[in-house]
Amino acid sequence: MTVPTLPGLLVLAAFGCLGLGLASFAVAGVLCLRHVLRGGRAITRVRALHRQATHGTTCIHCAAFGPAYDNTWPCPTIRALDGEVAV
Repeated sequence: MTVPTLPGLLVLAAFGCLGLGLASFAVAGVLCLRHVLRGGRAITRVRALHRQATHGTTCIHCAAFGPAYDNTWPCPTIRALDGEVAV
């Protein structure tokens, strides 16, 4: 068996580092994707709570807090999810 020379060892080390780097990059990508999907499901749940009443122009969830709360449709929560900036 031959002993690799220093340049050969450096190449092997570089490939090892590259392999570890790609593996950690892939793991980071999977974790990021899980976070995005989890956030999407959370937004879906919020939208399911804040929906327009069938009998008028109010948000069902916000109307439960009483007339003093802004419950017009779309409610402040839905407007924020849609990207509207509050003034």
